[in-house]
Amino acid sequence: MPSALSTAHIVGDDVTSSTSEGLEVSFASLELTQPKVIDEQKSSTSTLRTALRTHNAAAILPALLPLKPEPPVQSFSFDPFCSGALRNLQFELQDEGLAGSFPGITASPIDYANIHHWKGVMTGPVGSPYEHGIYRLNIRLVEGYPCTLPEVQFETMIYHPNISIDGDLTKSFMARSWNRGYTIRSFLFFLRYVLANPYLDCDSDIANMESAVLFKVDRKACFVRAKEWTREFAI
Repeated sequence: MPSALSTAHIVGDDVTSSTSEGLEVSFASLELTQPKVIDEQKSSTSTLRTALRTHNAAAILPALLPLKPEPPVQSFSFDPFCSGALRNLQFELQDEGLAGSFPGITASPIDYANIHHWKGVMTGPVGSPYEHGIYRLNIRLVEGYPCTLPEVQFETMIYHPNISIDGDLTKSFMARSWNRGYTIRSFLFFLRYVLANPYLDCDSDIANMESAVLFKVDRKACFVRAKEWTREFAI
């Protein structure tokens, strides 16, 4: 990551910038929204898109969510989880190199006093119908993690065979895809790959049957519709 980055200040619809040794973004003005609150989501995404047109996306995205824990990791309340899971999450939160290993992905707890609930942001893969889109995700770690699947939901509406209209992934898809060796960011990076390469071999992996059928019989038409949704909800 460059040592000097452009600093973006985003408040409401206003975007101002200056050059400094760090990068600041008003996260309060980029509040993550629920998938059904379409107008608020589009407004928030539009504001972010303005910043992205002005600055490098790789620099803006990590600023959306803090990557270093405050307060220190030792103060986390993590009783339901095994010590190995806590150790892995500590490593993921503190290792900046790990965060930079997954371009187009950022993720962090929404509250460091409750490390069970994370928010993620990913950009659509280049060359796919989701290119230029910004997708927000809600991640909840349940008791037994990482041996137990996390709950992952797209908050940004997306037209994709493996993702329902409400942003859900099927339990079958999650069970077949999840590996307890994943970090949260590495799993989101895998999901970003799936955006461009949907899993269609098993019907139980399909969450949007209309999209899956259209993908099989008329892939071009499926891509056209996916691009329409990207423009409508993710840009």
